[in-house]
Amino acid sequence: LADGAEVIFGGFITPTLIARERNIPCVTIPTSDETSIESFHHARSLLKTSEQERSKTGFIENVLGYAYDGIVSIDAKGRINLINKVAERILGITSDGAKTQPIDRLCPELGLLAVAATKREERDKIIRIGGKRILCNRVPLLSGRKAIGAVCTFQEIDRIETLENRIRQEIYAKGHVARYSFDQIQANAKKTIAMIKLA
Repeated sequence: LADGAEVIFGGFITPTLIARERNIPCVTIPTSDETSIESFHHARSLLKTSEQERSKTGFIENVLGYAYDGIVSIDAKGRINLINKVAERILGITSDGAKTQPIDRLCPELGLLAVAATKREERDKIIRIGGKRILCNRVPLLSGRKAIGAVCTFQEIDRIETLENRIRQEIYAKGHVARYSFDQIQANAKKTIAMIKLA
């Protein structure tokens, strides 16, 4: 009534017990056993669907939580609809303040709106965000030919370099090192000597 309704429609309890006590105009909609059973099954089906959606959302959030890359996705209007903890740390923002915010206001360097607009993916791009060098991949999210958003995955280049150094050290420690050098190759032909020098 506060919203401007003039008459209340409903089952037995709402109109007769509540509306009539308050002298509110009401219309009773009679319900049969079949209607009640059908309503129950419909409600149970909705509850099951809702639980499945919550389960899927929880699963996706858990997967993203364990990802080593920063991940951000936006909708067609540029609002953040997904951001994981790694992205929050690298970008210096929190999901509470970021969700539904325009990405261009929070982090224009990511250029996600441009990717959605052009519908072209960009891979292995190096950008700077807050003094950090970032290696990022940007991909439009398409539904048919229509862009419905974009997603970006990224890592700090310093972290990548640290991992590469660790891998090199482990390989060296395992003895994966050349036993011979180019100086040990015996050659007389000019072409072979030239190839060795080039190598």
